[in-house]
Amino acid sequence: MNGQSIREAAMATPKKTQDVATPFWPTTDGQVAIADQDMGTLTAMRELAKTDPAGYPAALICKVLISKETGDPVFADADRDWIKGQASVVMALIHPINEFFGFETKAAVEAAKNA
Repeated sequence: MNGQSIREAAMATPKKTQDVATPFWPTTDGQVAIADQDMGTLTAMRELAKTDPAGYPAALICKVLISKETGDPVFADADRDWIKGQASVVMALIHPINEFFGFETKAAVEAAKNA
């Protein structure tokens, strides 16, 4: 396989996703996934963590959770404040999201705890 065919195959690969359990939403458990994002989005999220530690996990959740069936986002940016008010949900989701993206989970969990 030459470089061009490898490039074409790589670019044709769908975004990586990973199932995420949502037992706190019993009617939709098993229907939600984490979806890969572009680096600009992730960089903006990491910058937000510096200025708004409580808003960071909520914003990240809004950006990355999708319906497994349709690929549509589960939440809109306007849902951030509601998510911020759901600490147990945030704590349950932030760990698998941080692992998916290779973020340092301990720091993110501490930031969420201090929110």
